[in-house]
Amino acid sequence: MKKLGTILVGNLVSETDEAIISGLFVEAGAKVIAVDMPVDHRSGKSRGYAFVQMASQMEAEEAIAKLDGVEISGRRINMSLVEPEAAERKGRWYLLGF
Repeated sequence: MKKLGTILVGNLVSETDEAIISGLFVEAGAKVIAVDMPVDHRSGKSRGYAFVQMASQMEAEEAIAKLDGVEISGRRINMSLVEPEAAERKGRWYLLGF
């Protein structure tokens, strides 16, 4: 079974939405499976980061090489590969520090 690759995208402005993130990856030639952008429940705005799920870890690494440091809405975004073992062991909340 092929493992999915998940990218943590950070330093996003609160107005950034899933369509903007997905479009960025598609323009770079990446195939996005899903985009998850946690929102602040009080304000309803993005918390400044997103998880982008790719079809494979190799595709995720290629997308990071192409897109890490690009600018969206005046900010340089940063990307890192989410360790699959950590995500499976503790779930997403472990990665977010909750």
